[in-house]
Amino acid sequence: MSSDSTHIHRQASLSADSTEDSIAMQMHPLEAEAWPAEENIVLPDTTARILHVGNDSVSATQLDSIIASVPIDPVGSLDGLRPEALHTLPGQQSVIPAILLALFVGAGCNPAAFRRTLAHYRSELWSVRPRRNAFDDDTAGGMAVMRMFLTAGAVIVCGVCASLCFGAVSTFSILAGVALAAAFFVFEYCAYWLTGYAFTFKGPRKRWLQGFTASVVYTGLCLFVPALLLLFFPEWFPVLAPLSLGVFLLFRCVFISKGVRIFFEGIPSLLYFILYLCTLEVIPLLALLKIYPLLMGADL
Repeated sequence: MSSDSTHIHRQASLSADSTEDSIAMQMHPLEAEAWPAEENIVLPDTTARILHVGNDSVSATQLDSIIASVPIDPVGSLDGLRPEALHTLPGQQSVIPAILLALFVGAGCNPAAFRRTLAHYRSELWSVRPRRNAFDDDTAGGMAVMRMFLTAGAVIVCGVCASLCFGAVSTFSILAGVALAAAFFVFEYCAYWLTGYAFTFKGPRKRWLQGFTASVVYTGLCLFVPALLLLFFPEWFPVLAPLSLGVFLLFRCVFISKGVRIFFEGIPSLLYFILYLCTLEVIPLLALLKIYPLLMGADL
């Protein structure tokens, strides 16, 4: 064989080895990145011959740029997102929805007494006339039981709705909000009774307290649906929270207007009425706005 053919055969074999090693280096970029970034690099076997043979020699810098341009798919077992804890909705806890369902079923067990009680409370919410209805006699005691049931249920619903509006998510915090609402109702009832005992007679005091109870009952009835929606759809808070507050303030204003018609007897009684508003209507509500966020602070 002549020398020219031998030289051509040698160059062809070197080119083939160069192609195989370049492909191997592209398949293993992590090993290539570990090489030192020097111009004259010492590599074993065929790779060293590729970098220093003839006009087709490749420097280490050029080799690194070639390797960097090769796309590498991420490994699924090594890359990904950090797992996050699953947040449960308040409605997915069985206690609070069960209580609201029990209130709904209990009110529907005696629909006749329920309708008559609502009609009675509607009259007590606004009227200040001392009159007796011939249909108020209830020998079986169903009306009295329904009144207590509706009053207690309204306090529970108001407490649940207030707790959810202030950010409660656990059963314990919602029940704590219900207990706070019950304490607020008992405090105001006792304060109204004491105020009526000091400034008026038995008849007007009784009608005033009946108006307060009627306002609480109707507030609870109107907040039943918003409370259920807040349990299962907390993202509707920007709409349901102002709506619930508006319902509460509406029936509170109706009750205050009834107190004005009972107690306001001219300019001399204006000072007493202003003191009543500040002491029993404004300060307790401001206290609730401070206490509820503290009580629900663990869930905020």
